[in-house]
Parts: sequence; C-alpha cells; structure tokens
Amino acid sequence: MEQIYSNTSFTVNQLIEKIDTGELGLPELQRPFVWQNTKVRDLFDSMLCGYPVGYLMFWECPDMDRKKTIGTEAKSYASPKDVIIDGQQRLTSLYSVMKGKKVIDVNYKEREIIISFCPLTNKFEVATAVTKRSPEWIYNITDLLMGAGSYSYITQFIARLSESRSLTDEERHLISENIEGLFRLKEYSFQV
Repeated sequence: MEQIYSNTSFTVNQLIEKIDTGELGLPELQRPFVWQNTKVRDLFDSMLCGYPVGYLMFWECPDMDRKKTIGTEAKSYASPKDVIIDGQQRLTSLYSVMKGKKVIDVNYKEREIIISFCPLTNKFEVATAVTKRSPEWIYNITDLLMGAGSYSYITQFIARLSESRSLTDEERHLISENIEGLFRLKEYSFQV
C-alpha cells in the first residue's frame, strides 16, 4: 500500500509566516474562529509548560477553488497552497496573538485577542484593566513576540517594575528567564 501523506514539523514562527503570506489558509467550508479568549490563554500556557498541544493536518490542494485566508488583511498569495484540515483554532489563535491581527469570530465580526503575561509568576491571563495597569504584567504579549529580541524588552520591563517597587536579584533573574521562555515560544515545534 502506498502512503499518500507525509509527516513533517514546523516551528510556530514558520507556521505564522505561512499564514501571514497566505500560503496556508482554510477551506471555505471551515467554520469561523470559535474559541473563547480563555482557551487561547490556555494554549499559550500549555506551550510554555512544554506540553503537547496536538498535531496539525494540512491538505495540499493547489487546484481547489474554494479557499480563504486567515485574518482580515490582504496576503501575498492570491490563494492558499495548503489548507488547514485540523488545527484551525490553534493556528488562528497563535497568528492573532503573535502578529497582533484581528480574526473573524463565530458572529462573523472582527475580534482582537489580547493575552497578558506575568513574568514573576510565569502566568498568562486574558487581558483586563488590572493587567493593563499593573507594572508586574506584560499587558499584551504581542508587543514582546513581534519584537526583534527579548534582551531590550527584559531590560525595559525590569526598569519599569523597579520604579514601582524594589526587586531582588532572584526576581530579576526569574523575570529574565520567564520572558526568554515566552519569547522562545516562536520556536515551539508542531508535528504536521
């Protein structure tokens, strides 16, 4: 029997780039984005803990007429080369948060997903007024994930937090490690 599929792996960064260019999209019959923001938060938490978050399944279908892209912006590819058969909610979540892009929700309305992170506790939350005001939280992790590197972000975060309270060397080290861990989520590997 001939195997008509193959297994490969992609990092989150590679997958996000494929979505951003429009190379990876959705079949038209696929339902819209239905996850609540708490599920998005839980996805990031599972990834940060190193837990498996499932396989993805793509279908290469260059001749399929009815395909659509993810997000609300125009893409480089006129039509996706591959479509997501399994993993739409996870990939749409990652794309929206890591690129700061709006998604089309179950009510066919544009929606922004903002996830906050506390480097002292290594904890994610759906963004609220409290996480926005607190110097102990990164209000929107998109700001970090879209940046070129974590070092300057860590330095700025520690300086800002130090203005509101004194930090121990242990806390500074913990903040640095946890922000680095969050930044490395771009390299999290998915089996496809």
